[in-house]
Amino acid sequence: MKAQVEQCRRPRKVRIAGIQNKIVLPTTAPVPEQRDAIFRRVGQMIEAAALAGANIIGLQEAWTMPFAFCTRERLPWTGKFKKKN
Repeated sequence: MKAQVEQCRRPRKVRIAGIQNKIVLPTTAPVPEQRDAIFRRVGQMIEAAALAGANIIGLQEAWTMPFAFCTRERLPWTGKFKKKN
């Protein structure tokens, strides 16, 4: 892509990190526990990406659940959860 050279900013490198999660606990564990384990794992990956100098971190579109559109997992994961105090 061609563009005019900026006059007010020096060029810089942008580091991008992409994060893909996975199931952490057995699928027989209660959904809130599975979700919280995923949150902890993704949080650790975000911290690692930041320490590696990432300026932009992209998460998968439905990162709060392991399989967004799998019929087997859809119903327990799309139900409402009570927030912890």
